[in-house]
Amino acid sequence: MPKKARAAALRAALTLRLTEGAVKVVEAFVVEEPKTKVLKGLLAKLGIAGKAVVVDHQPADALLLSGRNLPDVRWSRTPT
Repeated sequence: MPKKARAAALRAALTLRLTEGAVKVVEAFVVEEPKTKVLKGLLAKLGIAGKAVVVDHQPADALLLSGRNLPDVRWSRTPT
């Protein structure tokens, strides 16, 4: 799939979810150590239950490692 088409699809999907009120914007999502329990706790504090997509421009390695064991969490990098 072309990069521009993928970026457009991501923007469209996020816009739809935003109009539904299902998007939470977090300015800084900092996980200092790669622990699944820590990330799960942060998501619970934000009120996120069930499936989630985390979109970040440059996600930290600790954040990616923390979320890889959560089956309902997916990662995406924002297009540059």
